[in-house]
Amino acid sequence: MAGARKFKTMLTERRFDEHTRRRDEEPALALCGFDQERPRRYLDDAGFSRVVECGLGGAVSDFDIIQLHNLPGRRLAKEIWPEGQSDEVAPSEHLIREFSGGNEDCGAVVLEAASRAVSTSFIGAMAGTIVLGEVIRGFSGGEKFDELLVRPKNLGDSQFRTAGVNYSASEMAALGFAQC
Repeated sequence: MAGARKFKTMLTERRFDEHTRRRDEEPALALCGFDQERPRRYLDDAGFSRVVECGLGGAVSDFDIIQLHNLPGRRLAKEIWPEGQSDEVAPSEHLIREFSGGNEDCGAVVLEAASRAVSTSFIGAMAGTIVLGEVIRGFSGGEKFDELLVRPKNLGDSQFRTAGVNYSASEMAALGFAQC
């Protein structure tokens, strides 16, 4: 379908770390999400003009929380995800053994004890929609948000931090991923 509409898509899969830099042939706009905080710390230095980063909670208690960050923003990536925060939580072998007998309803407790991400497809679909909405809002001159925290089960608890500066149409066009 994308080919019929003359959209050209590019999927780049490579390790993202402190040495990653945007290549000339890659778009200046990055839409990304990582499983860990460490790669997020390097987003400011990777050479993208604009980054829309989105992540989901990874535990039973927060699996339905969507967090989005627009970079550059009020805070640098290194301030949002500082060094010293641990990405890894050691799984509790005792709890894994205790709850692995097949008696649990859906395995959620085992997943939590094993420090594995817990999610549902509707949360991922909502997150993707929010990310694309941020990009479309930028192209249409809408209000820019630096950070969003969306709680679908209770939208009243959601938080939206507006940006100090919105992107102009020429700044969006300069991202260089749309050709006329």
